[in-house]
Amino acid sequence: MERPLEDVLVLDLTRAVAGPITGRLLADLGARVVKIEPPDADLTRFIVPNVDGFSPYFAQFNVGKECVSLDLTRPAGRDVLLSMVPKADIVLENYRPGVLDKLGLGYDVLSEINPGIIVASVSGWGHGNSRSGRGAFASVLHAEAGVTEMVSRRRGGDAYRNDPMSHADTYTGLHALGAVLAALHMRVRTGRGQTVEVSMAESTLMCNDQAATDLTGLDPQIGFKGGQNWAAVYPLSNGRHVTVTLDLTANFGFKVIAAAMDRPELRDDPRFARIEDRVLHRDEIEAIFGEWVSQFDSAEAVEVAIGVKSVMAAEVRTVAELAATEWAEERGAFVDIVGGEAAAPMTVPQSPWRFREADGGLAPGAVAGDRGQHNREVLRELAGLDDGAIDALEGEGIVSAGVEILSIRRDRRQDTPCAFAEASCSLGRAAPRAFVRNTFAALPTGAAGQETARCWSRGWIAMPVPPGCAVITPIWLYGRAHWAFRTQTQPPHEDECRRLGADSPSAAWSREAVVTDMRLSVCSAHSTIGTIGADC
Repeated sequence: MERPLEDVLVLDLTRAVAGPITGRLLADLGARVVKIEPPDADLTRFIVPNVDGFSPYFAQFNVGKECVSLDLTRPAGRDVLLSMVPKADIVLENYRPGVLDKLGLGYDVLSEINPGIIVASVSGWGHGNSRSGRGAFASVLHAEAGVTEMVSRRRGGDAYRNDPMSHADTYTGLHALGAVLAALHMRVRTGRGQTVEVSMAESTLMCNDQAATDLTGLDPQIGFKGGQNWAAVYPLSNGRHVTVTLDLTANFGFKVIAAAMDRPELRDDPRFARIEDRVLHRDEIEAIFGEWVSQFDSAEAVEVAIGVKSVMAAEVRTVAELAATEWAEERGAFVDIVGGEAAAPMTVPQSPWRFREADGGLAPGAVAGDRGQHNREVLRELAGLDDGAIDALEGEGIVSAGVEILSIRRDRRQDTPCAFAEASCSLGRAAPRAFVRNTFAALPTGAAGQETARCWSRGWIAMPVPPGCAVITPIWLYGRAHWAFRTQTQPPHEDECRRLGADSPSAAWSREAVVTDMRLSVCSAHSTIGTIGADC
């Protein structure tokens, strides 16, 4: 079956979450999405934990895209992008307002080349206002748009804290998807493209189902009562937990639980006579109901005992537990994908839509690309460049991929033949500090076989290390990845990794290093990028 957007080409310049989720969903709908990253890469590539060096956080919203690394701050990089615009339908971007124009890639420039182009811009506060120049992450919008305050107030005045989920980002990405699809539909009528801009602030407000109530100035605990979102979580007899879709202070909810528990006398208790009384004594009602719930060992048993079809009980689960359910398999709610050329295995949520006359969503085995993984095929096809031109761009650092070895320094010490070595690596011209999270080095000694050293200290990854090789630990230093290392006959035990990581890694490794002949391979998590040989 065909896919709804299979004739649409998207150039995705976005990073982080709010923009990339839009690109992911467009890809799931069949669009060809080319992710264009700067030399320092999308910052979410470096969010840990990772699987074989690939971040699942990055993969979730970038799987299904072709990945190109291009320096748009340089004229030659800008020209490469412009050469792809005639074939494109949509450009997605989430720079601060005005940055795209400064790069010479604003809508006026792009529409001159392609009048049908749709430029979708995601920003924190929108364009053309007093806050346009401010940056924004989800936590910023949660604080500014009332979410952080509201959650604290609704939970009885708990201390303010940031939510671990990026609601403002994901809401905005979904709103941007709707706006882009509307612009595509409008283009069918007018033949013209346009700009579409979506702010995180307004997206967060629109998705706050309590915003209008809050704007009345009335107390929602009395006037609105809170509905099922006031439902408490109760322990079951087996140590699991369950929530029940009832506001126990509402007339309906209170009537249901009194009948289910066979406690008619509660209706005559003055503490629970009116809604206002029950709100004041909410904790007492929940304690009574919670004690009754605790005799059951499943959500299903609680539902049966309540006996009202409109009242549901739900067990508190992890995402992994839901993924293991019969429902998830029947629905295809999760899909197995791979990260990069190494095919790092991971699972991500599938898109929620199912079409009768079209295919949608990710195909099993879809790839979340490495940085620059698809440079050559994309630049050949969409920019019309041959290998010689691409080689020249790589040589100038305008197109980049993998790791660039900048230098190697050897330090011969008095106490050992060659105790310490240091390698500096970068991604193209810019060398991000975080890149060491996806990079390691090994010192092959010719021994055969593969084992895995699992070092779980912060920023380390599980590394395949042949017996007899050194294990390298990254050290942060001014944006370049540095390693100190030691040789050994077997990969280190996890406890040893933790011990060495607990103090200064550089001191721990260099103290114990004894190297007589060194060959330092600088690797990404999926393949060896380059090797420098050195005799100590």
